[in-house]
Amino acid sequence: MKGKAEKCSDFLGQEMPFGPLNETLECAGYGITDGSTRRSAMKQIEELRGAVLKEFVSRCSDSTSRQSKALLNRDKLSTSWLLCLPGPNGLSNAAFSEGMALALCMPSPACRDRVGLKIGRRVVDIYGDAVQAEILPGDHWRTRHDKLKMKLSSLLSWSKIPTVTEVWGTFSHLIPPQSLSKFESGRARQALVPDFRIELPHPTEGSKLALAELKVMSCCPTWYSSNAGVKATDRRAQGLQTDYVRKAKNVDQKIIGVNPSERGPVEKHLNEIGEIIGLCFGAFGEASQDVHDLVEIMAESRLRFQMQATGRPEGGSENEKGIIVNQIRRTLSMAAIKSQVECLLSKLHQVGPGNKQLAKRRDFAFVQEEKMKREREAQWIRKIEGIKMIRKGAIRTE
Repeated sequence: MKGKAEKCSDFLGQEMPFGPLNETLECAGYGITDGSTRRSAMKQIEELRGAVLKEFVSRCSDSTSRQSKALLNRDKLSTSWLLCLPGPNGLSNAAFSEGMALALCMPSPACRDRVGLKIGRRVVDIYGDAVQAEILPGDHWRTRHDKLKMKLSSLLSWSKIPTVTEVWGTFSHLIPPQSLSKFESGRARQALVPDFRIELPHPTEGSKLALAELKVMSCCPTWYSSNAGVKATDRRAQGLQTDYVRKAKNVDQKIIGVNPSERGPVEKHLNEIGEIIGLCFGAFGEASQDVHDLVEIMAESRLRFQMQATGRPEGGSENEKGIIVNQIRRTLSMAAIKSQVECLLSKLHQVGPGNKQLAKRRDFAFVQEEKMKREREAQWIRKIEGIKMIRKGAIRTE
């Protein structure tokens, strides 16, 4: 193992990182007798192998290729959905095929026979990226966004973290009624509407309120550039604070009438709240660092609740926390992949020439597929719950 680690370090042109493989055989465990020496050694060599793979791809393949972009952006969430068991909340056959093609960087099965056809102002490509990025009737992006938002909300509730979804009224009290005309109501009156307000644990203050914004991205050149040097989801998350500050300034200047050289009440209140948490999900099922941090917080909160419910002292073991972390990752990964591939599949019926009869047949087939899917879900729930629909003596003949 040490020889393999040395070869990996030589290929990378760097010194071997600190760890058990740096020591002699007698000192490899640093006197540890609980069996964790092998785990530490395997972790070190697997990290080196991952670095070698990334370096090899960057040297041998085109940096603009889909394979390079996928490898540089993937994380633990990208393939966690493969560990989920089949069930009513899983993937259909078409969605599973799309998900596997996405994981393996292969051409989209659904787009294979439609390559070159026109969709909106774009042309269908082999991976379906143009279909995902095109603005089409049907509110597909909002549906994709809301599916992940509802899943995150349910996970936060399950983790016993106080959360408000679609936070209305956070900034509305700062806007005087006379500043709005009768045509400027509703969302304009709210100024800014974050996706979440989360009460996060704080080491010194007990808990602290934070605003979080959810973004779901497609594989487009805007974010997945070849020379970015940072994950696309992290780039998107880092820009959310700037977006919110810009929107706050626009509200202060255009609605309240604050001088551009001064800070208005909305911008001041935004600065008092603190940094916006960027919950960003990418085209390959990956997520921003804020999502991974939130997964750890949810796991710790859920573990704390389980400890209190069973009367055990707080803390728990690393194994218990690891089980919860993996469960949250699987659930989030499935939701992310499912929302992405279903967004693609829901747009494909608009590919091709504007034949009304053909469009009607596509719409009818899509509606029937949804009906059959709901029927299968109901049958599956009935089977696992053991509910007998017809019982002896339940039907009266009088």
